[in-house]
Amino acid sequence: MRLTFTTIEGCRVIACDGKTVRGAKDRDGNQPHLPAAMDHATGVVIGQVDVAVKTNDIPMLRELLGQFDITNSVITIDALHTPRSTIEYIVGRLPGCAPVAGRG
Repeated sequence: MRLTFTTIEGCRVIACDGKTVRGAKDRDGNQPHLPAAMDHATGVVIGQVDVAVKTNDIPMLRELLGQFDITNSVITIDALHTPRSTIEYIVGRLPGCAPVAGRG
């Protein structure tokens, strides 16, 4: 059985994850990698960024979350995005926010 949460205690739930586009390549043979944010209530991708070849997902999460209002939201991210700078960015945009780590 699969559970889907659209809100948690009245807060919007946003899931962030990145995917590499299989079968697509740029002129240098690199596959695009696209971190995205999805609203659990609607199933709609509300933000997406392209990761440059010489970087990775970690710095791009802040750019992704900067595209929309995260006030009154629960943001889910994987362990890759737990460096202090990323957590400080999220907490700075969500007053009263408490980071929580766990295993699913």
